[in-house]
Amino acid sequence: GQNQVMGLHGDLTEDAWYSANWGYNTITRRNGTGTGAVWSRNIGTTAGGVAVDATSVYGFRNGSATIYVLNRSNGGVTKTFNLSPYYGSSLYGGVFVTDGKLWLNHPTDRIYYRYNVADGSYDGTSFSVAASVYNGAWNGKEVCVSANSNQVYCYAPPASNESYAPRIIGVDPKSHGGGFSLFHNEYWYPEWSGGNVHRYAL
Repeated sequence: GQNQVMGLHGDLTEDAWYSANWGYNTITRRNGTGTGAVWSRNIGTTAGGVAVDATSVYGFRNGSATIYVLNRSNGGVTKTFNLSPYYGSSLYGGVFVTDGKLWLNHPTDRIYYRYNVADGSYDGTSFSVAASVYNGAWNGKEVCVSANSNQVYCYAPPASNESYAPRIIGVDPKSHGGGFSLFHNEYWYPEWSGGNVHRYAL
């Protein structure tokens, strides 16, 4: 198994998933429910989050504007780019990429900021969430966040700056980390010290 999973994201088309492994400074791919790593890529410092789209895996460093773009199959570094301006802080997962846009959270300000994947520029769109983002899961339609409690708030990313009431789901996200397996259609929350992954159907 893998210790210190700060973020987790399922592949869009395969029975595979990617994790950001905090103190190990790595982004790792595993297939299915097996424990062996297919690949593991060191991103130079603390790994705070991971996201994936149809072409690439995105590795986020804790407290850093630098994004690593990785090959889904082998973990090779395709390129890096910087978010500008950078509105982040410490990062505890809960990042995602959809429709050519990258969403980064500021965990204690409780705000998500939207950037263009093509060049890392902020496009002026943001939204607020009800809890500090100490874990988060992107289920393909909503990002579901919590402050490490069983009050998990789900938001569909808005097209423009909007505020609305979230959908609340009752799961136990354990401590930090977590994500969503698109292939299995389940929320996955791993224990920080490794071992079990707690699975909840959508």
